[in-house]
Amino acid sequence: MPNYVQYSEQEVRELMEDMQFQEVRVGGTRELVFELPTKQPDVRLRVYSSVAAGSARGCGKDAGRVVLVVKNGHGDWHVAWKARRVHRTENFLANLRKRCRDAWLMVARMPRCPSCGGRMVVRRKRGARGKRSEFWGCMQYPRCRGTRRL
Repeated sequence: MPNYVQYSEQEVRELMEDMQFQEVRVGGTRELVFELPTKQPDVRLRVYSSVAAGSARGCGKDAGRVVLVVKNGHGDWHVAWKARRVHRTENFLANLRKRCRDAWLMVARMPRCPSCGGRMVVRRKRGARGKRSEFWGCMQYPRCRGTRRL
């Protein structure tokens, strides 16, 4: 069983500031949210953390999340990829930094749709015998059914 550790809002803010993230407001969440633009104007790296007072979920259920969001044609942001959750254990800040690096590398791997040229996002399907697999699928689905291997 992991040993959960309390981290302060200030520690998380300092880490995010060190990595050039800016705090943003995202409707529907009480979590701290930080965002980092990428070289691609329609892709951003986002970090969600519930260390803020009143948003923690309790020991063992609390975690940081690192996601890539992509802007669709209507100006809405959608999750294109997400890293494994980062539990608030002894190495929380180091693990959060590593997940951000992984996300940054994923930006370079995000392909354009071979059919329509739009952005692709990671999709999951369940195949034979319940086996799950991931692939790149066009954000314009169901209008466009373009796919690529992950």
